[in-house]
Amino acid sequence: MSLYENEYEQWLVETINLLKQNRFNELDKKHLIEELEELSLVRCIVP
Repeated sequence: MSLYENEYEQWLVETINLLKQNRFNELDKKHLIEELEELSLVRCIVP
């Protein structure tokens, strides 16, 4: 199991920190993309 699946809050904190530090090669891109896609869908549905 990944950090994303087991410790979502921690995954989120780590992802934010990696982005702030421009450490893009260390990102969990698969789950980050899923989260962004889900967010975009929610924002399209709920004005």
